[in-house]
Amino acid sequence: MSECKPASRRRERGQAMTEYVVLLFGCMLGLLAILTPMANAIHNYMKSIYFCASLPFP
Repeated sequence: MSECKPASRRRERGQAMTEYVVLLFGCMLGLLAILTPMANAIHNYMKSIYFCASLPFP
């Protein structure tokens, strides 16, 4: 006996994967918005340390 799926179940087949992709995309945008300024702040902080470390000793 073959089981026939209703039409509404066939249309929802890829819905879960699509929802995961949309959620992942939203999380990645949020991380990008946070990590870009943080990377710039770390770079500016380390630049002053590199400058002090590169000065010659008297």
